[in-house]
Amino acid sequence: MEWETRARYDESIFFVLTELEQGLWTNGKHRFALPEEHRVSDILPTATFEFNKAVSTLSHWFDGDRFVLGEQFTMADIILAHTLNWAESFEFVVPEKLLNYKNRMYAREACKRALAKAG
Repeated sequence: MEWETRARYDESIFFVLTELEQGLWTNGKHRFALPEEHRVSDILPTATFEFNKAVSTLSHWFDGDRFVLGEQFTMADIILAHTLNWAESFEFVVPEKLLNYKNRMYAREACKRALAKAG
């Protein structure tokens, strides 16, 4: 992988893990993961705001037509598709073009095999 492509790859993964996912994880922690006495329901609108801001940013630089790096499928696609799936399951608003992308990634035969194997 040439350095420009590697830089875009790293940038994409870091963005998904530090920006897109963090609002989802905050939501999940305060809805079910933390013990009830440590949950703060007042944080949920902030988590939604943060996710919406990140997904808007993502929508500006990724059109969802192919893969994160263009014509090359990478781990960045797996991480992004998984995170978008998580957002959808949490009932966050995800732009249609990104849902279509997520659905294409989940329709890949390798993904179907991996999900079947995971049970």
